[in-house]
Amino acid sequence: MKLDSISAHNLQSFELLRLLHPLTEEEAAAIVGDGLPFEIVEGFMDVTDLSVSDLCFALNATGSGFRAWRDRGVFPKPISNIIMQLVEIYAYGYCQFGRRKRFNSWMQEPSMRLGMIPPMALISDEFGLRELLQALKRMETLELQ
Repeated sequence: MKLDSISAHNLQSFELLRLLHPLTEEEAAAIVGDGLPFEIVEGFMDVTDLSVSDLCFALNATGSGFRAWRDRGVFPKPISNIIMQLVEIYAYGYCQFGRRKRFNSWMQEPSMRLGMIPPMALISDEFGLRELLQALKRMETLELQ
């Protein structure tokens, strides 16, 4: 996908989100700009079935912190970068699983590949996000064999 053909609006639909895989750092930075607009993140939450609580968990934020970002209408750049890591995971998962609901359900269910931990439990820090992405890559490798 060409860099000039992507935008934050790709986060708002299943089909466009899938097209973001593989997401490069350059593409993520182009999408983030000075911060992701709230309505874009809200669209991403709709596609991924993430609740405000889920997103707050991923961002290590309180409800009042989330409301402050909502009221400002834009997420700060560091927070937007974390959201883009979630975007990368969801884009990868949607490509791998093929269906939105199937991957969204997998995120909630305990996974043997993750020691019976639901993948969603890993999204609260950098290590967990990397581990989740690696688990998806391992699953893809197993499927190709």
